[in-house]
Amino acid sequence: MTGARLDALVVGYGHVAEHAYLPALARCPACRVVGVVEPDPDRRARAAAAGLAGYATVEDAAAAAAAGRTVAIDLTPAPLHGEVNARLLAAGFHCLSEKPGAGTAAEWRRLTCQARDAGLALVAAPQLHRGWSMATVLGLLASGRLGSATAAHIDASKVGPAVDGRLEAHRDWFYGRSVGAAMDIGPYALTTAVALFGRPSGWTWRRMAAEAVRDQAGLRDGATAIAAAALHETFVLTMEWPEGPVATAHVAFGRHRLGMPSCTVYCTGGRIELDLWAPDGPVRVVETPGYWEEHECELVPEGPPRNLYDMNLDFCLRCVDDPRLLPAHWEQVAAVLEMLDGRDGGEHA
Repeated sequence: MTGARLDALVVGYGHVAEHAYLPALARCPACRVVGVVEPDPDRRARAAAAGLAGYATVEDAAAAAAAGRTVAIDLTPAPLHGEVNARLLAAGFHCLSEKPGAGTAAEWRRLTCQARDAGLALVAAPQLHRGWSMATVLGLLASGRLGSATAAHIDASKVGPAVDGRLEAHRDWFYGRSVGAAMDIGPYALTTAVALFGRPSGWTWRRMAAEAVRDQAGLRDGATAIAAAALHETFVLTMEWPEGPVATAHVAFGRHRLGMPSCTVYCTGGRIELDLWAPDGPVRVVETPGYWEEHECELVPEGPPRNLYDMNLDFCLRCVDDPRLLPAHWEQVAAVLEMLDGRDGGEHA
């Protein structure tokens, strides 16, 4: 950041705000938290107890904000992101939205036009592909050291909000039709694929049949009932690029395969492995110069690793400082949302 310190407004004061973004903001010298927008009075009181000014609506917060100098971070439930982001931009805030940035690609494009016309930054998480490990992989692919990329597999399975048979309060929306595993976890895998190879020319979704978990119990937590098919929802997305690789992404509510790489890129002369959830983590390179020959090494970054939330915040602040970064980002998010639009079994060629 080359300008003066920015203000940050947290919109939605829940688990992610308290345990992810507030610690990231505390580590960031380029901005300071000035308040919280939270309609729920109990959570607003909790924010006040933490020393944060509380506002019931976006418009209330806008009346007290410095025009053009405040970044609003949308941490509301995912089904509300499109509507809330539009209100934040209309109120004059730069906007960092947790994923997804909108419910559809068309809604995202409307938001980008609104941001462009207002001269405001609009950024959507995740930004995990801006870490050291992805930069290293892209450098290896560009160098030709391992030959041409032929395939990739990305595993983005992760435990959903229902942990150990209980569902956190106010989080049943994760299992609704407009979210689910694809919209909640899919952006991590799809953003990685687009960062590696660009917008795919074709893709196909396959959803796990509900009958596959007929022997598993659903979840009833108070008045909330979640079917087993939603608790264990699983998709496989296949993507292809013209004259390029084919990639598969496994997206699921469930335990990640411990000890296995969550992203593997296969090349004509070897493979590259990295951990999707450690964007500043090590990269394992396996070269195969001969049929029975392998040479393995691990590339390790210098300096302390950043987490996903640090990266989201850092990129947003860079976009406020340099709006020329926004068009490419907007197109990347649109490419991801175009694929997510077809998650109910859609195919695009």
